[in-house]
Amino acid sequence: MMHCTRRFELAPLLLALLPLTDAFSATIHARSTLRRHDSHRIDTSIFRSSQLPTSLSMTETPDDEEEETNDPFDNFIESMVDDIKSSSRQTQPMSKGKWKRKRYLWIQDVQNLIEKNDPKAVKKAEEMVKRIKKKYEHNEWFGDQEDMINMDQKAYNLWIHAIAKSNFEDAGRQAEEVLHRMRADNIPPNANTYTSIMDAYAKNHAPERAEELMFQWLEEMESGGGGGLPEQRASEVTCDTLLNAWAKQGTLEGAERAQLILYRLEEFQNEKLHPTTISYTTVMNAWARVGSTEGAEKAEALLRRMLKGDARDKKHRTPVPDTVAFNSAMDAWAKSGDPNAGVKAASILETMKAANETQGGIELDCHPDIITYNIVLSAWSHSGRADAAPQTEKIVQQMEKAAKSEDSDGATRPSTISYNTILHAWSKSDMDMALSRAEKVLNYMLKSGRKEIAPDAISFTCVMDAWAKSKEPHKAAKIRKMLDQMLHTYKTTRRPALKPCEIPFNTVLNACAFSSLGTSEEERREALQIAVATYKEIRQEGVEPTTVTYGNMIKCIANLVPQGEARTRMALQVFGKCCEEGKVGNLVWNEVRRAVPGYVLDKTCRLKKKSGNMELRDLPRQWKQKNRYDKNAPKSKRPEKPQKPKRSPNQVSIIETAGQSGRDI
Repeated sequence: MMHCTRRFELAPLLLALLPLTDAFSATIHARSTLRRHDSHRIDTSIFRSSQLPTSLSMTETPDDEEEETNDPFDNFIESMVDDIKSSSRQTQPMSKGKWKRKRYLWIQDVQNLIEKNDPKAVKKAEEMVKRIKKKYEHNEWFGDQEDMINMDQKAYNLWIHAIAKSNFEDAGRQAEEVLHRMRADNIPPNANTYTSIMDAYAKNHAPERAEELMFQWLEEMESGGGGGLPEQRASEVTCDTLLNAWAKQGTLEGAERAQLILYRLEEFQNEKLHPTTISYTTVMNAWARVGSTEGAEKAEALLRRMLKGDARDKKHRTPVPDTVAFNSAMDAWAKSGDPNAGVKAASILETMKAANETQGGIELDCHPDIITYNIVLSAWSHSGRADAAPQTEKIVQQMEKAAKSEDSDGATRPSTISYNTILHAWSKSDMDMALSRAEKVLNYMLKSGRKEIAPDAISFTCVMDAWAKSKEPHKAAKIRKMLDQMLHTYKTTRRPALKPCEIPFNTVLNACAFSSLGTSEEERREALQIAVATYKEIRQEGVEPTTVTYGNMIKCIANLVPQGEARTRMALQVFGKCCEEGKVGNLVWNEVRRAVPGYVLDKTCRLKKKSGNMELRDLPRQWKQKNRYDKNAPKSKRPEKPQKPKRSPNQVSIIETAGQSGRDI
């Protein structure tokens, strides 16, 4: 009873002795003292009750009330804590420094989530906007009205940016809804706002709506109702984003729309907004994605338009081309497939070199780089001309010679890509020396000791393709030896560029399948052994087989194994594994019907109708759900091609196909 009385005397004493400003700390201390009264015996006899405030003096508590739960002192403490907290909120507004730190942390959290492509970024950004608005409602904002609007604008823009990067199917619609909320809160959108919204619509493949929003905003700016003009560069970025939205379509319509918008911007241009070099380059890339001669001609015409323009004319100025602009025009020819693509790209390269000199009083920054030369090499390699491969070697020799000159900065020194383009050209060449030249180039890359031209998996695969296309005897064994060399080099050096994929394995299987044409029994047996070993090894090397892998293996069985029970069993085993993994494609289905008798296939697969009358689309969906690598598979939502006349049972057609796609080589 005595220590209980001391408990009531000590607590109010502490409150009375401490200043009022420290009341909250004293309260916490008092609570701590109450909880420690059983373990600490404090002698309070030195204090006189007359020294305590009359309103706080207390008498001894009777013994029978010692265990009472409704303690008046506890109620007093709780009410005092609530009063202090309420007073603190009303009298202590957030400081400017604290608000800046809090704002920085909120924005940083959202930006980190956006960089990680975290789907929670959109929700986090929305919560940030709500928190800021809540600060306004409680009058806890530190700053003037202009600061408030700027902060709101940044928060809303970050929210829209998070939506644009979210890859949501309706990202454009969600971003535009946030724009409506901005306007409802009297927050004026700026160029960053519209740029993010158009980026969202571009990813949703809805450039029409992006274009509509863009020109609505430009009309608002022209009429003075845009809520203040943003900085010039941001407006140009917004225009370029719209052009990129159409360029990403990769269609003729997308390229035409992008060029029309560019011409419209040229007419709309003023001192605050005009097309830039990036604008023209984006439209060139749109034409390059079309992949046609017409697209290449349109891209080159835009480049000529830039060269003829006058950048000093402030009213109708045309930006001067840079290195990227020249590269884009050449890339359009490289992707066109035109027989004269190499000649056209080389001509643009010569124009580029001449344009380095001062033109019309304006110095152009368009020095050729390694990308420039690699594009020209690619244009020659894909042109299909008989002299394509020798021309690629000639260009690389010029690059090597220029790199060794004293005034060279090494920007045009050949790389692995440069030499791989030579190998690709020789692998597609019909010249008698194609195979020997490809081998010499690869050996030079291996023995040079230069890291910048060290061979990768593509280098080996190109030479393997050259072997597969040749009529050399025992070509399957030669290609398998090259594959072993590549695997050994990778295990020795652990270079990521040498990490094997399915393509070189498919090339080996394809070469084995066509070792049956005009070869000896010994060579056919050797090819079959190589095919079986390669098929088993592909998983051991950590490579996932594709529909082309299974198709080529079944083709090996159909070509190299005599008709009979063994051939049927082997083909059905590979086909069953392919069905289990959902990778049945046109190549697989055609080859299994050639390797296995129809009645056996019908009985084994238990299909609804005879296998000879079934096409790929008639097969169970689970058999073909992962055959995305089958480039020969019919695309959905396209009209079906008319069926070709059926061949007679005795008529057999064998077509050699590439290791990557199964297409004819």
